[in-house]
Amino acid sequence: MTIITKSLVETIARDAMEKKYNPVYNALLEEEYGLAEECYNSLFSKEVLDQINALPDLWKRTCSCLSFNVGGWNLSLRIGRQVVTPPNNHCTRLGVIEGELAERVKNHQEREKTVREKHRNEHLKLKVFLSSFKTFKKLREVWPEGAEFYHFYEKTAEKSQLPATITKDINTMLGLGA
Repeated sequence: MTIITKSLVETIARDAMEKKYNPVYNALLEEEYGLAEECYNSLFSKEVLDQINALPDLWKRTCSCLSFNVGGWNLSLRIGRQVVTPPNNHCTRLGVIEGELAERVKNHQEREKTVREKHRNEHLKLKVFLSSFKTFKKLREVWPEGAEFYHFYEKTAEKSQLPATITKDINTMLGLGA
């Protein structure tokens, strides 16, 4: 019978939460990339970007995390690629985003914050649940639906592979009964 350790509780909870939340975070990231592209393109015209991109790489500063003032919020958005940015201080705000685009960016940030809070709360709830079990046998009785997250941690007690004569010798050596 295998005991459920604190380390296993954390591992099982992490695996379960990753299965649930990785698709959600990936979708939010793709949405963030799109919003960052829109913000970037709203500040710099195609003509300016074409001229700058024509310069040799040594003359260009690039970044994949862009900062904007979005309707009064100082936000950084990942764009998913390296883009040319002005050569001023590292990670300064590129400009002000207003109107409908600003509202969409703010909405995205709020939804992402809500998802992260929900993830954190559900992770804690699952850890508390898992911590209430001492063995995998009892966990399987109560939560068989979750076996995909813990089945590979279950172990059966292995029988001793030592010959009986060695065990007898050890018992004799220590003065233990048969």
